[in-house]
Amino acid sequence: MSFRSYFAKNGILSRLIKDYEYREQQLLMAERVAETLEIGNIAVIEAGTGVGKSLAYLLPSTLYAVENIKRIVISTYSKTLQSQLIEKDLPFLKATAGIDFEYALAMGSNNYMCRRRFDNYIKYDRFSSRQEADIVSHLISWASSADTALKSELSFEVPQNIWDKICREPDMCFSGRCPFVLECGFMKERARLKSSHIIVVNHHLFFANLSAGETILPHYDAVIFDEAHNLEEAARSYFGLRITPFNIKYLADCLYNEKSKKGFLSRLNSLEEDYESELKNLILKLREASEEFFNMVEILFSSKKLPVRLREKEWIIDILNPILRELSGKLKKIKSSLSDPLEEAEAAAYGARAHDLALSLKTMISLSDDNFVYWIDKENARTLSLNASYIDIAPELSKTIFKGSVPVVLTSATLSAGSGLDFFKSRAGVLESSDLELSSPFDYRKNSLIYMPYDLPEPVRGNLDFEAKASERILDLVNISGGGCLALFTSFRHMNSAFEFLSENLTDILVLKQGDMPQYKLLEIFKSYDKSLLLGSNSFWQGVDIPGKALRLLIITKLPFSAPDDPIAEARSERLASQGLNPFMNLSLPEAVTWLKQGFGRLIRSASDKGVAAILDKRLTTRSYGRTFIKALPETLYTSRLDDVRKFLSDNF
Repeated sequence: MSFRSYFAKNGILSRLIKDYEYREQQLLMAERVAETLEIGNIAVIEAGTGVGKSLAYLLPSTLYAVENIKRIVISTYSKTLQSQLIEKDLPFLKATAGIDFEYALAMGSNNYMCRRRFDNYIKYDRFSSRQEADIVSHLISWASSADTALKSELSFEVPQNIWDKICREPDMCFSGRCPFVLECGFMKERARLKSSHIIVVNHHLFFANLSAGETILPHYDAVIFDEAHNLEEAARSYFGLRITPFNIKYLADCLYNEKSKKGFLSRLNSLEEDYESELKNLILKLREASEEFFNMVEILFSSKKLPVRLREKEWIIDILNPILRELSGKLKKIKSSLSDPLEEAEAAAYGARAHDLALSLKTMISLSDDNFVYWIDKENARTLSLNASYIDIAPELSKTIFKGSVPVVLTSATLSAGSGLDFFKSRAGVLESSDLELSSPFDYRKNSLIYMPYDLPEPVRGNLDFEAKASERILDLVNISGGGCLALFTSFRHMNSAFEFLSENLTDILVLKQGDMPQYKLLEIFKSYDKSLLLGSNSFWQGVDIPGKALRLLIITKLPFSAPDDPIAEARSERLASQGLNPFMNLSLPEAVTWLKQGFGRLIRSASDKGVAAILDKRLTTRSYGRTFIKALPETLYTSRLDDVRKFLSDNF
């Protein structure tokens, strides 16, 4: 079978799917993927919503893998797409394409229970509560029959602090030397991956494999990045540095906790008493130094609005480094005191962790790498964090992923930034590629309307008048739609203030807000209740799929420009300016255009979907760059009148 006959007007798909509509774009994409795999080059493909890109790359990939005895990795950013591929698209393809192929989902190793660590946990940990003892009892029962021991297969909740003690950690895995190797779910899954033609991973695991010398995943012969617009962010996140008080505490607790008497040292019977006492004292010193160090950081930046860029080398005295290095050295030297080879290996692994922490801290304080930006921030408004990230990760990606050793396909619905694919390619480190831009087959002029009011204030920084007026306009729009509305924000502050106002003034509408419960739960409620309004920021701009009447009104409060005080955006702007380039035109604008396309893409998810997108930022019409945003959106009808919104919704719902 050829993929062309599968996608043809009277092909296999047309006979399988009721009301099937032939999409030329899908066939064009499949042809480009097949060509890329055969030639061995790089392809960058923007495929608009509705093209059917997953099948367009899955079918030629599967045919190529089976016919040539190859293995292909498909990497996604979101769990939603990952689940769609594994639970829907790949099974559908296997059932309908007449190809005998195997596929598997590769999970990060911390998703698996480590039998050895679990055994140690049961034997040596003193349970701090009846609840913990009950959870352990359930885990023992579950583990006795669990084949792969994946956390996602648990039918009960396990607190993260318990799972951290029993999950697989790469540096604590002793493979063939482990007495539990034959029962190891992770090793069983690795064997299954080796027999698969298609392996689905997420971007983070892909980079983890790259960082580990490609030892996590089996050898692969090609890679396809879906949701490729997030590739740079995923790489930056993985290869960046972040240190919090928790990192120090976690290392100390793993080694020995004075209060609970738990930890690695408590399990050692052959360690000399003097050496054990010395190590325990060193761990106590580490805890005290960590508290003092982060208190010093707190004092240094207490008067400043976070996040704060670090610009001055040696900005603080590193009282942690000497202790971490001493601890690392002592842990690596206790081999002669231990009789168990596994205990020796575990001590060495903890020593390496202490050494890596020391190196990271040194980098954070010396600001030694000019290609990194460094800053201080807070997590959850409480915990201080020291952060470092690549300013430009493109050279790193260019010499690793795009070095030409295997064919690569990068695809997404939003790769162009209003003027071709060059912005994406320069950011991702793609030097040479075969490019293809495919528009959506959906009829946006018939099925959508964009509302752009002229009477709201411009949302310039700190303009609270805009936020108040925008919240009032959201109220007007939701009263017209009767619910079925997703409102996207660029700041949590505005989202929270809007939530308070709308909750008070929408008496018969259920108002939901990001952060009040897990995202999947919010979406379940929103989809099931017609009279609902969902407010979201960041993660709700992409990967959210709400087809049909459940989402008939999308509100975008502001154009999604990066915050001017964002350390990474600021550092990248400075670098562009130093090269004689305009940071706004070469960074801020194309980045915001890409995000607006992502946000707008939430509205129309199928050929039968209809709805209104309200963009409340009048800069679309008052600033010259507004034309760039409008050009990047699908061709549709525009209005500034609420009556037109009312008529469109009443005519279509």
